[in-house]
Amino acid sequence: MVERWTHADLLHRAQAIAARIEERRLSTADPAPPRILLLAPQGLDYVAGFYGALLAGVIPVTLPAPRSRRSVERVRLVADWTSGRS
Repeated sequence: MVERWTHADLLHRAQAIAARIEERRLSTADPAPPRILLLAPQGLDYVAGFYGALLAGVIPVTLPAPRSRRSVERVRLVADWTSGRS
């Protein structure tokens, strides 16, 4: 069965995700908006996560879920870049 959300459902879930991001967000002196890695299967939760990041004022960096060791390494590299460690 296909899951369906109304616009209100999407907004409610995105706002909840934005609140969780804000709770975990570290203050920084960097004027650029922080980045967050969005690693989720495609679907409504992915869309809510994307909009939740935007509502929280962070840039969502999206990747498909890893399926091999090589793709896991790619996720690790992007995660390092996203966190500013590279």
